Amino acid sequence: MVQPSVLRLHLTVFSLRQLVGAPLSIGRFLVALCVLKRSSPLFLSITVGWLCGLGIGAIDGFLAALQVQTSLLELLSAVALVAGLDALVGALFGLVVGLLVPLRRWGLAMQPGRVAFVLGGLVAAMPAAALAAAAVLGTSSRVNRLLAGGVVSAATLAGWLLAFWLAPAASRLLTRGPASPSGSTERRPGTALVPLVVTVAAVIQVWLISTTDAPLRRLALIERASWAGVLALCVPLLCAVVARGRGRWAPWTGAGAFLSVSTVLLVWGGRHYESDLQFLPWHDLLLLLAVGMVAGAAALLVADRPGRFVTSAMLMALSLGVVPLAAESEAARKVATASAGLAGTVLTQVRLLGDWDRDGHPRFFGGGDCDDRNSKINPAALDWPLD
Repeated sequence: MVQPSVLRLHLTVFSLRQLVGAPLSIGRFLVALCVLKRSSPLFLSITVGWLCGLGIGAIDGFLAALQVQTSLLELLSAVALVAGLDALVGALFGLVVGLLVPLRRWGLAMQPGRVAFVLGGLVAAMPAAALAAAAVLGTSSRVNRLLAGGVVSAATLAGWLLAFWLAPAASRLLTRGPASPSGSTERRPGTALVPLVVTVAAVIQVWLISTTDAPLRRLALIERASWAGVLALCVPLLCAVVARGRGRWAPWTGAGAFLSVSTVLLVWGGRHYESDLQFLPWHDLLLLLAVGMVAGAAALLVADRPGRFVTSAMLMALSLGVVPLAAESEAARKVATASAGLAGTVLTQVRLLGDWDRDGHPRFFGGGDCDDRNSKINPAALDWPLD
């Protein structure tokens, strides 16, 4: 005879499994993808992203080192430092793509209902809304309002890109009852208009912020942050509705409209470059864009092919081993921070993360702190006699 306490325990476990069944299934999927499998497309995505970042970083580091008079050993150290840092960035892009691609495919395998489709799009767009509102708050005191609008628009675009990958999975999770399999392979003509919708929405984001006076305070700040958040929340769902539309839009129609709007924006940006845009870290931004696009595209191309965990682990260990050694060279650090793009910013953040006692001098990466557990001991501390 089954004891009542044991029966209650089984009923409680069964209820919990029914309550959190969908998140548990996602969790089991991710664990199987990342840990239990010795070979997985995720590992190949990381490897390919690492190689792309390494190649771009090696070229950038070599060109940056040529601008400074260095010895051969210093040149090699600079190339190793910049290439290693950019390889880590590329591996990060590969990791993100490797996680998001199967998640989106899992969501697209089933056809959600209309309510789940709308709710899933809104849930997936919540990070974009949060990023937009946070960017408005973070740039509220900037005098250059056009630059502030560009920051808000860039943060929103990053959120929209994330919503593109998360929306199908969110819709499937929110579908009540058994979802019907999605066997539709028909082309969607409305997809050609999505770039145009995104571009126009990004321009509106810039306009919302650039037409204000700094500093934004109280009601004005709340109003602009709310408008930016609402726009960021609605655009991904609007793009999904446009893409599902059955209008007879030829692909060249959307592409032509997108190119027309982009040309107008480039001309407008050229007119405002000297007054508002020339102070941006263009080298860092362009290199980050290059690494992200190349590593992301390469990871997408190999998203169906399995890769070895050992290979990814060895490459990551190589970067984590070479970068601290190369960063001990002062010439390499100067090349990375002064001439190379992106590597200087990444190195600064890595040094901050590696500074355990927060005295401004980490133990590794050229910090020279012999005791990183005591903030009173660092290379800049005064050494008093007999103390």
